[in-house]
This record gives sequence, C-alpha cells and structure tokens, in this order.
Amino acid sequence: MSATLSVEQALIYTMVTMSGVEGKINTVELAEIGHIVKHLPMFRHFDSHRLTTVAQEAGEILQEAEGLTTILALVADALPKKLREELAADCKLWTTTVVKHSQAGDGTEKLLLQLADGGR
Repeated sequence: MSATLSVEQALIYTMVTMSGVEGKINTVELAEIGHIVKHLPMFRHFDSHRLTTVAQEAGEILQEAEGLTTILALVADALPKKLREELAADCKLWTTTVVKHSQAGDGTEKLLLQLADGGR
C-alpha cells in the first residue's frame, strides 16, 4: 500500500470504512461500492479492476489497533482542501448530543441522545 492515496482511493477507503462500521461488510454493500466506482464520473480515471485490492487494503488497515485514525489521516491527506471544504458545506454529518448518561445496576451504560433535528 502506498502512503499517499489518490482521491479515488481515499473515497473508496471512506466507503469501506462506513460500510464496515458494524464489523463486517456485506455483499450488498460491496456491490453498491462497485456500482458507484463504475458509474460516477468522479471515478472515471480509476481502474475498477483495482477496487477489490483497494477495498482489502482499507480493511487491513482498519484491523490495526489505530486503524480508523490511520484511515482518517490518509483520507484527509488525499482530498484536496477545496474538495474537503465543498464536502463540509454540502454534507451534514449525523450528530448527536448526550442528554442523559446513567449506569444500570448491572453496569450497562445508558445514554439518552438528542439528534441534530431535535429528535430523541
């Protein structure tokens, strides 16, 4: 794996990371990533035959102790500042605020979260 990613690789790393947030990427998610890479103009210069290799690289990094931090740093370095600014302006990340935090008798942590739209 190269220490520097192309923009296309960075976007694939991001998709793999988000798809694998629950620990395993299912075949439907992999197929969707493949569809995106084959059809979106952003990937027109990317060799789609490399998709599996790039996705596996991301998965291997994510298995490391600081894998998520590594992925985020690689992606941030690969995306041009102008693109990062456009994404920040156009894409709202799902955010929550902890309204109440308590612990049950069995040690289970309980959180009441408020969504960005005010829902709980």
